[in-house]
Amino acid sequence: MLGMTRERNGSTVAGDTDHDAGHDENSSEACDICLELGELGDGALVFESGLARMFGKHAVSIRRAVERGELPPPTRLMGKPVWTAGAIRQHIEVRLESAARYRDQMDEQMGRFST
Repeated sequence: MLGMTRERNGSTVAGDTDHDAGHDENSSEACDICLELGELGDGALVFESGLARMFGKHAVSIRRAVERGELPPPTRLMGKPVWTAGAIRQHIEVRLESAARYRDQMDEQMGRFST
């Protein structure tokens, strides 16, 4: 399970910055419904290892998802990649909206061919 600590200023930090997660897709901790990301406040800091644990993936898979544009690029904090939970959710929402618009455009084009 994801380790979270509360910092002095009230910010929530997700993930262990000392080592990378080593989960694979068959891990029992992999989330088909990822509640952890949804439960974090927008300003919660999510380190790469914490994000890897949330998705039941290895940190390398997280880096590749960033390269493919599936996740937003992180910033670095204390030499480690980090995001805010809000930035990750916003990126996913924008991608979902874009996919829905694309699907609607394709449906419209296909409708032209069927008439």
